[in-house]
Amino acid sequence: MNKTIQQKIKEEFASFIQKLRAGNLTPLLNLALYACVYVFVFAGTGSFLRLFDRFDGSIGITDALNNIRSGSNDALEFALILVPITLVILIAWLYLLRKKMMQHAIALPHSLPATIWAWLIPFVNLVLPFLILKSTQKAIQQVNASSTPQNSADLLGWVMFVIGNAILLVTSSMHYGNFMHILNFVGGILLAVAYHRLRKMIATMQIDFVPTKNE
Repeated sequence: MNKTIQQKIKEEFASFIQKLRAGNLTPLLNLALYACVYVFVFAGTGSFLRLFDRFDGSIGITDALNNIRSGSNDALEFALILVPITLVILIAWLYLLRKKMMQHAIALPHSLPATIWAWLIPFVNLVLPFLILKSTQKAIQQVNASSTPQNSADLLGWVMFVIGNAILLVTSSMHYGNFMHILNFVGGILLAVAYHRLRKMIATMQIDFVPTKNE
């Protein structure tokens, strides 16, 4: 049984590396989004537990709660590294996808460079990245007309993403206190749900390209 599991892990890892070498960033993006979900669930839960005094007792669940409580700040600090990396992977994945679509004469309303600078300009990055994701998803659904209809781009998830990031930006300059822990809890849970919904949205944005003469 152990050999079977080990072989399965080796095969999955080999497939993961093969896709990356072929320029397919989807597995790496999924991995990063999964990590963001769990980090923000951990950080949000820990921030909530910090509203209470240290849990006393000898049972295992008490030790687990205390560990989550004490590790919430470390999780938020780790998120400061993880989130920029995830967004870079997301932008690169979206850029390569849209580039391939344009090479196959699939019409898109926004320019290819906008895939990058839309995330960098203040205030513009509150709306335009979502519009680009939405238009790309819509174009893919039109191409895959024979496939099962998918949900449209997740506006609620994007709103949660923006609000969650705004909350954590505010708390990063606050002194320790119950109000900060409440905000960290709300921001962490919002971002955990937002990254989960983004991952589900990415799953709908798959397309099988018909090779061109130049490929």
